[in-house]
Amino acid sequence: MKTFFQIVAFFIISSMQSWAETTEKIIEKNNTYSNDQPSINWSSPDDIKNHMVYKLMPVKGEATFAPNLVLLDPALSKNFSEIYLVRTENFEEGEVFTLYVTALYHDIKWRNYTSVTSPRADDLFFTSITKKVHDCDKNISCQYEEKMSIEIGFIEIIDSLTTNLELNIIGDKTQEITLPSNYLLAMMRTIKSE
Repeated sequence: MKTFFQIVAFFIISSMQSWAETTEKIIEKNNTYSNDQPSINWSSPDDIKNHMVYKLMPVKGEATFAPNLVLLDPALSKNFSEIYLVRTENFEEGEVFTLYVTALYHDIKWRNYTSVTSPRADDLFFTSITKKVHDCDKNISCQYEEKMSIEIGFIEIIDSLTTNLELNIIGDKTQEITLPSNYLLAMMRTIKSE
């Protein structure tokens, strides 16, 4: 009988070890950056919409996260790591559209982004969220990260559904970001009709 319990204990411990190794590999895979980006047809609002993430947030209410625009244009990755639009909806504020931007760049100093302009949009509100220095190579240049948000008015989104929305982020160096009309149209298609 004692041998039976030892064999059962051995199988239980072996299966737990196997499960732990499998779980560790899954966690490692999820935490490792992969070049396997989702294949998005950026000319199709429906395909863009299929790649959106929906969440219920405690304060903001319902939130819809559009895909990262840096995946659309690899040239953006020289200056940005993330550019994505979020639509939140709650009883107090109604529909709110916020563009979250993470500027990630190598330079000899901060770019100090402070505002945003657009040739066609007036209803834009800029907020600087965080600033962080990453790596410096012998004090020649550093990798800087500036996170910011840009609240975009509902009318500006509607006006840009047939054309792109061009934004200029102003700082010591000005950067241009273009939100394609299909991207905005996909976000508008997530609004539920009442």
